[in-house]
Amino acid sequence: MFFVALMLVLSFIAFLVAKLGPRSGLLNQLLGTKRDALRAGLSLAFLFVGVDHLLTPDRYALMVPAWVPYPTQTIFLTGICEIAGAMGLWITPTRKLAGLCLALYAVAVSPANIQNWQNAIQGIVVEGLPTDPNYYLLRLGFQPLIILCALYAGAVWPKPKAPQAQ
Repeated sequence: MFFVALMLVLSFIAFLVAKLGPRSGLLNQLLGTKRDALRAGLSLAFLFVGVDHLLTPDRYALMVPAWVPYPTQTIFLTGICEIAGAMGLWITPTRKLAGLCLALYAVAVSPANIQNWQNAIQGIVVEGLPTDPNYYLLRLGFQPLIILCALYAGAVWPKPKAPQAQ
């Protein structure tokens, strides 16, 4: 839920900053629509989490289900995927692919959230995460929101409306 809160707060800040500046300003051009602001918030949240995967991989070790091979390498790879997806959202030719990949990524990491729930039920504490099992059930409920946000920020769904001729 931290990820969703971070994404939404950063998106809101991006939108406000863009709207407070001049209409013809660079920030308004980059962040002036709700889709652009969400793109900023989502990409910054994925960038933050991706860097955290690379800097503190041991913290994520208990989240990796036992059936996942090469857990250390998987944690490193997930961090790289998060960073690549965050950057890809800002490059127009890769935007849709990045949005689609981040949506698929959000599906792929659901077993880690299930593992967190099982850890909490068993009393296994993961550093920096809540110990209440209900938190993880609620967190799983937010996965569809992350998926939809990735598809929206990546302009995969719904398709952006074409600018109207004047």
